[in-house]
Amino acid sequence: MRRSLVTIRIRGPRVAASSFGVWPSILIASSRRLLTRTLSEHRTRRDIKTLSTFSDHMLADIGLGRADIEHTVRCGVTPSMRCHTD
Repeated sequence: MRRSLVTIRIRGPRVAASSFGVWPSILIASSRRLLTRTLSEHRTRRDIKTLSTFSDHMLADIGLGRADIEHTVRCGVTPSMRCHTD
């Protein structure tokens, strides 16, 4: 059985797609997003763990309290500043 290729346009240049449609590109894009989010969360948890090993004196030197570590790593600012997570 022979499958024919069709040319489709998806927000830009023409792309050859099989008779399966565009689901492979959607699957790849979703996989990339999942991988990006997973790696980002891994880096965030690693940074929180690293800062948690610092002494209270070292944290005070960089302007953090122990309770502020997670918020600061996730938002990039101390809790006294606004954090927009939307």
